[in-house]
Amino acid sequence: MIYNKQLEKREIFWLENMLQREFPLKEQFISEINESKVSREQTDYYISITFDRKSQLVQSKVSSSIPIEMVIHQEGSAPMLFLLHTKMGHVSELEILNADSSRLNLDIHITSSNKEIIYDFQR
Repeated sequence: MIYNKQLEKREIFWLENMLQREFPLKEQFISEINESKVSREQTDYYISITFDRKSQLVQSKVSSSIPIEMVIHQEGSAPMLFLLHTKMGHVSELEILNADSSRLNLDIHITSSNKEIIYDFQR
């Protein structure tokens, strides 16, 4: 599925969890992630992974700038948010932060029981 060598293993794991269900534009999003140059900005509280494509992009019909959101519920702390952003309907960024802006725990365990994925593809 995701094979971009510029991504770390945990980043691939996060993205594959977000993209596991069928939804409009799934194959397009996977292709864009795989073909992008990856850059990241990271602090103890926030991660931004940007996807930059060389090719010209034609605007796609996605109504939301955050069409996929994954929420990981953690016992004793705020939920961790994974926000897949689009620009002009194309994947542009994966943003990771805690709902209360606290320090990130990147060793988070993701299971079907603590994971909630929200898809917003209204047309």
